[in-house]
Amino acid sequence: MLIGVGVLVAALMFVTGAFRKQEPVFAGKALSYWVLRYATDRPPYHGSGRNGAVREIGTNTIPYLLSWIKYDPPAWKSTLFEIVRRWNPSRQVIDNNERLANGAMHALIQLGPEAAGAVPELTKLLNDTNAPDCAERALNVLANIGDLGLPPVLSILTNQQASARLRYYAVFKLGPHAPAGFAVVRGLLTNSDWQVRNAATNASRLFDPIGLEKMRQETE
Repeated sequence: MLIGVGVLVAALMFVTGAFRKQEPVFAGKALSYWVLRYATDRPPYHGSGRNGAVREIGTNTIPYLLSWIKYDPPAWKSTLFEIVRRWNPSRQVIDNNERLANGAMHALIQLGPEAAGAVPELTKLLNDTNAPDCAERALNVLANIGDLGLPPVLSILTNQQASARLRYYAVFKLGPHAPAGFAVVRGLLTNSDWQVRNAATNASRLFDPIGLEKMRQETE
């Protein structure tokens, strides 16, 4: 039994090691090293080589970044981490896979319009109701890589299958891209979900106060 387990662990280590060796390299460091720097260093993310590494490797990073960004912690792990935090609040519990996923999100954003090839896969992740953390990362990327990423973000606002939290998040992510999202946001001012309604109202106050006041006058 122990021998079987040992063989399995060794096989997994070999596969993982082989995958790591295939990663693109910049300045002698594998891509995952630079991507993890986004998750372990504090923003703003400039001046330490991360952005330069991602830009230099370019679109060759996309398959790896999409693989890493898909990570969504299993329920048992989230429960275990929560128990540990409650038992000892001073203990720092780290999920390196989650760090890598969050780093991949920032790296894709850094690619900007060059990440256009990732839009179809990110759109699938955005609409995956079984992986909420992954969907939020996908939303963040799509909202920050240019015009090609906006249609999926706009569509999530009217997707009744999407969680209120995700739609709430989408409203604010659309703000900097006004007026692209104004029409959709205005439509959400009367949404049946109060969280979405509030988010739309707050976003309109920030990015479209004239439109919000005009709508109020029309409904009085």
